Amino acid sequence: MKSHDRLRIVFAEARQNWRAFAYVMQVHENHYTKRAGVAGIRARAQRLTLGPKSLQAKKLTFIFQLELSAKK
Repeated sequence: MKSHDRLRIVFAEARQNWRAFAYVMQVHENHYTKRAGVAGIRARAQRLTLGPKSLQAKKLTFIFQLELSAKK
């Protein structure tokens, strides 16, 4: 169920003004945040360290290799 479904808005004036708030609600409901630089590396590394222990070292090494090759 969409919590902010434009077709379920009852009042006519609110229906007309719905488009103005559509982008705000989209941003509000979207919890994913892209991060660049060191914060992005840490966020990706933290997410991967929560996985299976056998894959952690391989995944982290791969990410840091990608980051280093992108900086060159």
